Amino acid sequence: MAHFFRCYQERKSIKGSIFSREILYSTAAFTAGLLISNPAIIVAFKQWVMYFVWQYGIYTNVYDEVSYAVGGNAYFTYLMVLQKDFGLPLFLLTACGLFYAVYRRESWDTILLTFVIVIFLVLANSDFLIMDRYLMTLFPALFLLSGRLLDVTIKRFVSDQRLQATAIAVVCVVMVFYPFRNSAAYTVRLTEDNTSKVSKKWIEENIPAGSKILIDAGHTMITSGPRISQSREKLEAQLNVIRNLKEGETYDSPQVKIVDSYASIYFELLLQNMPEITYDITTTELGREVESFDYYRENGFDYFIHNADIVRDWLVEPAWRLKFPKSVALYEALDQELTLIKTFKPSPSQSGPTIQIYKISKRSQRSEGPS
Repeated sequence: MAHFFRCYQERKSIKGSIFSREILYSTAAFTAGLLISNPAIIVAFKQWVMYFVWQYGIYTNVYDEVSYAVGGNAYFTYLMVLQKDFGLPLFLLTACGLFYAVYRRESWDTILLTFVIVIFLVLANSDFLIMDRYLMTLFPALFLLSGRLLDVTIKRFVSDQRLQATAIAVVCVVMVFYPFRNSAAYTVRLTEDNTSKVSKKWIEENIPAGSKILIDAGHTMITSGPRISQSREKLEAQLNVIRNLKEGETYDSPQVKIVDSYASIYFELLLQNMPEITYDITTTELGREVESFDYYRENGFDYFIHNADIVRDWLVEPAWRLKFPKSVALYEALDQELTLIKTFKPSPSQSGPTIQIYKISKRSQRSEGPS
């Protein structure tokens, strides 16, 4: 018995030593990858640390204003996103792969599970925008765990190696059919210019340069929708403000804290390469900062470029409706107050948001319906 116990202890010590080395190597690899992908840690460590102080301590992100998570729960939302992107068969296999790793608890199971848990907790606890692509960091670990389960399961029930290979191939085809179909559909949608590019071309051909335009876009620049160009006067005004920002201040505070004094280089380049056609553009701050229709009429606005995808889901979100009642009133009355003159919709071969262009006319000039 003593000999058996001593052998057990030695085996446990060897296994623990191997596991410790694997943890050490994994930590070193992770640290090296982090430093390579984030050079700011080396060249600007203080600023890098302060970002997290602002992001998770003092500063509350603008995206807190809208509940992007289902019921305010990002954990549940990311699980729904994963199920939606994977499809039910692959999602269930992935879940079983995680449970099997918990059951086995070998060294690499522990390493991969730790990675998945930590990354998922970081994503689900972030107060930033929830996006499908953020989950991509988890995919390698999830695929390794689910692939291992698939291999073990098939080998348990099928002894012939050729049959094993055939069974694995068939199951893989079934599992990846749904995400593969979505990827293929997305590839097809890239065969034509997206709605943002097509609508920009139409606007520049049909709306006179210099027109005063209200557009659904962010505070600083247009990142979704037609990339029409701001007038020189407004760009110069933005540049003057940005140049005078103090250390730590941003032009778009308290929104997303991206445009600081260093962004003046971008605006200087814009001013040096002004396109021929520009407009007097005012944004809705992604639907949050709007006035009444009478305000826009009285202040000489000519057109409203509406990105229907921006507010489509927000209008049914109770928290958003409560936070931005002006916006709710404006968007719900769009078709009654303004004249719709053009719509650009995505199709099976064309990507992009749904863009609607409205004419802002005096009440006496407004037609009864869209043209």
